[in-house]
Amino acid sequence: MQFSTLLLTATALLTPALAEGIFAITGTGTAGDSTSVTLEVQNGNVGDAPTCSGTDNEGALPVSGSIPCDYGYALTFTWDTLNDGIAATYTDPTNTFTYNVPNNGCDGNNMCQFGFTDLFPPKMASKARTLRV
Repeated sequence: MQFSTLLLTATALLTPALAEGIFAITGTGTAGDSTSVTLEVQNGNVGDAPTCSGTDNEGALPVSGSIPCDYGYALTFTWDTLNDGIAATYTDPTNTFTYNVPNNGCDGNNMCQFGFTDLFPPKMASKARTLRV
C-alpha cells in the first residue's frame, strides 16, 4: 500500500457571526413633563459587560445629563427635541469622543429608540493554513 501526501490549502472566511469586537451606544428615551433617558455603551469584545449603563431622569426636553460608567469612563448626553438623535460624549481612559446617536423612531407614547452598533471582525490569518494528509 502506497501512501501519498496531499497538500490542502485553506483560507479563513470572514462572516459577521465571527465578530470579536464591538462599539455600540444604544438606549431609549421617554419625553414629557419628565424625561427619562436610558443608555448603554458596549466597548470591547462581544459579550463583555457594558462600560456605561443606566438611566437619567430630567425635566421636559431639551435635556442634558450623565449615565453611570465604569471607573475611567464617562458618558454625558444632550437630547434637544423628540425627533432628534442624542448627542453623546463618551470618554475612555485616554480619549474623548462625540457621537450623534440616531433616533430610530418613537411610538405614540413619546418613547424613542436610539442607537448604532459597529462590529469589528477577528484578525485575518496572514498566511493560508496548510494541512498534510
